[in-house]
Amino acid sequence: MYFSILYSVNINKIQIGLAEKAKNDSEIELEAYKSKMNPELLNKSLETLICYAAKDPVLADDYISQISDFYRSILNNKRTELIDLKNELETAVNYIALQNSWNNDNIDFKVGADKLSKQFNIIPGTVYLFLEYVIHNSIISPILPLSINCKIDGDILFIECLKRDKIQKNDNQGFEIEQLNKAYKFYSDSIPEIIDKNGILLIKIPLFEPISKNK
Repeated sequence: MYFSILYSVNINKIQIGLAEKAKNDSEIELEAYKSKMNPELLNKSLETLICYAAKDPVLADDYISQISDFYRSILNNKRTELIDLKNELETAVNYIALQNSWNNDNIDFKVGADKLSKQFNIIPGTVYLFLEYVIHNSIISPILPLSINCKIDGDILFIECLKRDKIQKNDNQGFEIEQLNKAYKFYSDSIPEIIDKNGILLIKIPLFEPISKNK
């Protein structure tokens, strides 16, 4: 009986230790994910700014505002665990504005505002990362513009578009998406999913209820 109790106690300690380790690992992944800044995107933004400055100073001023809005939101949220979904979608809109400067306004990003009255939280940079994944792997042209729809159903954010893969796919976001999924495990058993079905690319992103400050 004594050894049975001792065994149970030791097993419980091991299980608690494993759970704490998993939580710590997820927390490390969360910090690693949030600390990343895309150097390719920054370089491309600066190159575009140089071109605009030489061509049209007024256009360059507008572009500086776009760059500032986007990177300010990224840097402001760098040390924030969860942010309001509305703020995340504002960052996404700024990101699409940058992408349209390189894609001749051939990207349309629509957000269904009907369900946004309810407050949700999300890991910062999540929507931006999946938009980057979609854009980098899609054929975009005046003949084939890219239309991306974003809507909420329950506590899930859906990003949806027609699937038009490039011949040579870009897998640069694969590692970052893997890191994001590990970071999600710090908060939930559910992780984002990428679903490819019947010519539609659907991304499902779990959302979080805001934590009451009174608790």
